[in-house]
This record gives sequence, C-alpha cells and structure tokens, in this order.
Amino acid sequence: MCKITQSLAVLVSLFSLFACSHSAPAGEFIVKGKIQNIPDSTQIQFYVLNGNLYQIIGMDTIINGEFSFQDTISNGTRLLHLSLGQTVETSPFREICVAPTEVVTITGDGHIPLLWSVESDIEEQKEADLFMLSQREELLLAARIDAERLALMFSKPSKPLTEQQKKEAKATQDSLFNLLMATYGSATAKKLEFMETAPVTKMWLDQFLSSVAVMQYDKESKVIPTLKKLFTKLSDQDKLTPQGELIVGYMSLPEQLEVGDAMVDGVLFDTLGVQRSLSELKGKYILLDFWSAGCGPCIQSLPELGRVEHQYAEKLNVVSISEDSKDFWKTFIAKRKLTGNQWNELRGARTGLAASYGVQGVPHYVLIDPDGKIVLKWSGYGNGIIESQLKPFLK
Repeated sequence: MCKITQSLAVLVSLFSLFACSHSAPAGEFIVKGKIQNIPDSTQIQFYVLNGNLYQIIGMDTIINGEFSFQDTISNGTRLLHLSLGQTVETSPFREICVAPTEVVTITGDGHIPLLWSVESDIEEQKEADLFMLSQREELLLAARIDAERLALMFSKPSKPLTEQQKKEAKATQDSLFNLLMATYGSATAKKLEFMETAPVTKMWLDQFLSSVAVMQYDKESKVIPTLKKLFTKLSDQDKLTPQGELIVGYMSLPEQLEVGDAMVDGVLFDTLGVQRSLSELKGKYILLDFWSAGCGPCIQSLPELGRVEHQYAEKLNVVSISEDSKDFWKTFIAKRKLTGNQWNELRGARTGLAASYGVQGVPHYVLIDPDGKIVLKWSGYGNGIIESQLKPFLK
C-alpha cells in the first residue's frame, strides 16, 4: 500500500472512531444540538441555579442549525437550564441533565426549547421530562404570552406616542404580565399535582425546591396547601439532603421585620470562613446590602456603596451580604478586590436573615440605627439612590 493510501486509511479510521464515539472525555460532558428552522447567530445559553439566581456557565451560537457546549463535571449529575438568548421570542427553560463522560443530543424544530427532544442515557433526564410534560401546555402558553409582552416592550413606533397611548401600552403590558404570572401559577399547580403520585427522588426534591420558594414571596398562593401536603412525603433522610435542608428552611420561615422593629441577628461568615454577627457592629448605623454577583444593578451600585462607606465611616458600618455560593462569591470578591464587611450566610436560599429582612429581590437595603432599630428598607438601585436615602439619617 502506498503512503498516500496508508495515510488516507488512518484518517478514515480516526474519523470513524470519532464519529462512533458516544462518550465525552473523563470528567467532562458534551451537549450538542441540531435544530431546524432557526436563524443563524441565535444564541443558546446554559445556566445553573446558584442560590436564588440563575448563573450562566456557557453559551454557543447556532450556525447551520447546530450548537454544542462542553464543560467539566466532577461526579454525579447536574441540572442545566437551556434558553435562547438575545431574542424577544422567549420560552421557559428546557432542563438538561448532564453527567461525567455523557453526551446529550438535542434535536428540534423552531425556537421553542420546550418542544425540543433530548436524547440521553442519563436516567434523571427521563424523570425531568416527565415533570416538564406535566405542565408543558401551561408553559407553552406562558411562552406565547411573554413573547407578546416583550415584543410590545421593545417595539419602536414610527412616531412618538401620545401620553394616552403610553398609558394604554403600559396597561396592556401590565395585563400581559399578570396573565403570565397566573399562567406560571397554573403550570406549578399541574406539576405539584403530578408530584403527589410521583416517588420522592433527587429530581423530585429539585422540582419541589423550585416551587416551595413561593412560601416566601406569596403567602396567599393557592398552591401553599398542596406544598404543605407534599412536604409530609419527605422522610427524615430526605430532609438531611442539600435540597431537603433548603426545603425545611422555606417551610419554617421567620417573621418578616418592618421599619420600627428591632434588628435580628444571625450566623454570617466572612471570606476567611470566620463566623460573624451584626451585633458586633452595633453603636453605629448599619447598612445591610443584600446582593449577588449575578445581579447587574448590584454591580452598578458598588462604586457608590464604596463612596458612602468612606464618607460616613465614623457613623456607618456597611455589611454586604452575598447570596452567592461560597466559591463563586469568594472568587468574585478577590477578582474585584472588594474590601469591608463582605459576609455571606452560605445558605443557598433566602431562608435566614434574608427572609427576616424581607429580601425578595436584590439589591435590597436595610438601615439599622445605633440602638438596633430598623429605620429604613428599600429595594433596587439607581445612580445616587444610596446617598439620598442615607443623608437624612447621617447628616
């Protein structure tokens, strides 16, 4: 056999080996997709749930209908959440299970990931799909409502709107948002109905955890009786799992504090792992800054927060309480070289101090006077808002 023929044979052999391989390298996973009728340059984004926020861990751009994502994983399975980015044609997340050496293949038609098929040898994927199917019709309706809402929000009228037209557009957006929330509520109710007969597994606990947070945000929710009933299915062993501990926290939330109430304390940790408490800072005003590195407004607030901390150093202690996971939080603190009281409850959910102080979104601020009484609470950030809120107390 001539050298050219030998080389060709080797290349064919290598190509065949690669084409027939159904495994990712050790300690890694691969997600690959082939989607029809979707525009080139559409972004595919992959998220993991990090505490209370979805953290993006990777993305790819669809070219000729194809995309792929490869990352490391140490052991067990991990639940990823796939979505399309940079589009008003939104859809709820498609849940994808990954595991070491596993290759997950996604096929579909169109821009709605909920309708895509997931081919996988991971047993949990089949279970995740059952949970999705139990509420798919409601989730698809939610996708259509949200697409209409976002299209309206981002539409560019050919001429300026009158004040009356602006009010009507805002009313329509609000109506669509309320309908969207109601539809998500119906989807949750369908999922919980399915869970009543499904066995309690790791995936079951993941799904229950994603629903039980409503105990904090909507105390009048119609699904709360069902959540309490489902909670009785958990064994003592289930309650000791990472998901179980968070679920127990949501089912036994502390009373929410209001302006005029005395502060409450809790267990916090600094970046060195040293246990800290708010009571060690009493005697000055204390500004609690509940935040996350995955929150854009939180990051925008950092320069002003630093200026305020320096300007009022004799009267004020600022405590930044992150809700991120330990490694993600410590890496971000080191990268940004943040100083001061950088603390974390390391709970993975808003069930401790965050629940006591009424945190439903970040950034969230609480001002405590030198005697330990809450004098101010607010959420959200805009340029100058921290200083303007503090001035009446610290002048």
